[in-house]
Amino acid sequence: MKNFWNKMRQFFKKVGGWFVAAWKAIASAVKRFGRWVSVHWRAAVICTAAAVLALGIFLALFLTLPVKTVEIEGEVLLLQGEEYSGGLNVKATTKAGLVHRESVLPKMLSGFDPDSPGEQTVTVSYGKRSVQAKITVLALTEVSLRVREGTMPADYEPNDPFPKSGVFDVYYGGELIRSAPIGKASAPGFSTRLSGNYEIFLNYKTGLSIPYQYRVLEVIQSIVPVGVLYAKQGESLTKQSAMGNLRFHVTYKDGTEEDVMIYDDRIFLQQGALDVRDADYQGAVTFSYKGVEIECPVTAYKGELLAPRKVTLHTGNNVYVVGETFDYASSYLEVEYERFGGTPVLLRATEETVLLMERQGDPENHSFTPITDGSAPIVFDQVQYYHVAAKYLGVESAVLTLRVIAQEDVGLVTDLTTTWRGRNDGPPAKGQDLDFEDAVLTVEYGYGYRTEEVPLVASMVTGYDKTVAGDQTLTVAYKSFQNTLKIRVSDPGSPVFTRIYGVVGWDEPTYYSSDELVIPAGAYLEVEIGYGASRANVPLTDDEVTISGFTPHDLEVQELTITYKGLTITMPLTVRDDRTEEIVDFWAPNAIYVNVGDPLDLSGECVVFYSTGREVRLTLAEVLEAGGTMSGSYDINTAGTYPVRYYYPGFGSTDHATWIYVEGEAAPATGIRLDVSGGKTAYKVGEALSIAGMKLYLIYSNGNEEDITEYLTEALFTGFSTAQAGNFTATVGYLSENGSFATGYDYSVS
Repeated sequence: MKNFWNKMRQFFKKVGGWFVAAWKAIASAVKRFGRWVSVHWRAAVICTAAAVLALGIFLALFLTLPVKTVEIEGEVLLLQGEEYSGGLNVKATTKAGLVHRESVLPKMLSGFDPDSPGEQTVTVSYGKRSVQAKITVLALTEVSLRVREGTMPADYEPNDPFPKSGVFDVYYGGELIRSAPIGKASAPGFSTRLSGNYEIFLNYKTGLSIPYQYRVLEVIQSIVPVGVLYAKQGESLTKQSAMGNLRFHVTYKDGTEEDVMIYDDRIFLQQGALDVRDADYQGAVTFSYKGVEIECPVTAYKGELLAPRKVTLHTGNNVYVVGETFDYASSYLEVEYERFGGTPVLLRATEETVLLMERQGDPENHSFTPITDGSAPIVFDQVQYYHVAAKYLGVESAVLTLRVIAQEDVGLVTDLTTTWRGRNDGPPAKGQDLDFEDAVLTVEYGYGYRTEEVPLVASMVTGYDKTVAGDQTLTVAYKSFQNTLKIRVSDPGSPVFTRIYGVVGWDEPTYYSSDELVIPAGAYLEVEIGYGASRANVPLTDDEVTISGFTPHDLEVQELTITYKGLTITMPLTVRDDRTEEIVDFWAPNAIYVNVGDPLDLSGECVVFYSTGREVRLTLAEVLEAGGTMSGSYDINTAGTYPVRYYYPGFGSTDHATWIYVEGEAAPATGIRLDVSGGKTAYKVGEALSIAGMKLYLIYSNGNEEDITEYLTEALFTGFSTAQAGNFTATVGYLSENGSFATGYDYSVS
């Protein structure tokens, strides 16, 4: 037997030597043999096949050599509950001394229990042999899970994606035994849609979890002040002493928006006293909201305010349950002062300003008197109607009535409202079923205490007849409560005129004490055909249109009756004396918005009101063309809020306040331009420089120019001399907060 193996070893040595020699020969002759292979490719294929066959015989003999020993290599640490997936190797050594290694697959393993912590002895099957191996199962209580420091952010901006850098580290006995990436699936509940502070659990695959706190930043995209603000000169300006209807429209990067009133506790005001001057003036104050500063205009008024001329109470909630307290947070006061014209001042509703009222007198001639003193909040303790009013600086508001219901009425359905969303507003056509897609039923509970929306389905509606065109009354039922719903079923094939929608081109007509009724050219009736199937425009001059009800020389509001094909519509007619006419009011746009550097938009509509009722509508540009003026100043190249007033010619008090909002970043100045067309450029020998008639302009990067001629005397003229005759060029320089600029200009000396 020993001789047999000796012969086999010699055979393999010869085969191996031949194999190595063959490949060395092929490698050394590749260049010379390449051209021959391209011509004699069949011979090349035969040679290659022979080499592959020899290699196969070699490997087959190698793999079938008798195995002397089988050993297990590697160490496996598994967490409780984890199945074996690899990590062990089989090391097989043949009697010839050759070593073969192979990974232990799960199917080769037996006797393993992943749910039993501790060191386990398992059996590995390798061919006809079996060998023992060790696997350690770690109890979950013996390991610790950590998030690798610095791999998971603490702060996100709205709508940020889940980070790809997160790493789990698993420790056993204080040593790191494995790491794994943290994926989105490991973080259920993760969201950055809304701003706020969040805590979730990051889960490892075996069920181990660890808390993770993060914050979605409230990133403010813009804050736009809306409204006006007033403050007294010389007094310390606080949110309590500031007056107006100012509020802030806040837009966040996550797309959400909110309106914040000036008296909100989240608004902060930099305190300080306003200068004392001889008259009212326009100043500016700075507020801050969530770290963002907002500069707002303020009208600093001089002197004392008289008592308000009117106080109005606005409530956010009109229905309460027994035991609840008046909702001061959603209520506010609207206060009008004579000094501020029609601009109201908005104030927070407080216990001191909102009082409970009691009705006195008979039902027809009743009055109300306060029954609370403002020292405590109003508590509604009975099922009844309560009356409240605001009292501010001695002036009372109109009385509002609030309803208080019992606790058991909170779930009582008291009203139903139907809404069809996302569909054509037109009625269903004759022969069609009702379309309930996107239909919604708004359910009112407790007489308005709360509402909810539920889908409106066909089973809730009865009484519809699709074979009949015209007006129908349906019944809507929900939770034993019923309400009616009126619809109009159209008839596309009908030629019948079924309704007059209205008069177009003749809105609230005003005529004077003339003898005839003058109908505007182009005015017409908008008439419905077939219960909404189509519309037709019928001129008021049509022979079948009759207009009655006009009485000349009767100076009062009359009512016209317009009839067409049996259909009738009425409209008011104001008859005024046409002997005098004067301007009584003028309205201009309340605000003009423009981006820095863009031309001012003067297309806003203005209205001129006359004593006869006549109204003339024209744009701001047309007002200026007609001789109107604008007082106040603004800088189109600098972001800010600028108050101006527009005047219409013909009447001294026909002015209107307008705010010009220049938005964006200021364009930088890039140079100056000197206009000498109206100045002196021809001198005689010895004459001095003259800047009369010259104009100086500051040029901005966006191409706009600002007239700064008033600062021409501060400019520096260099290189100017009239010592001798000739044509020369001088330089003018201008230094300002925008920078230092210079330009040249030509002049002659004779």
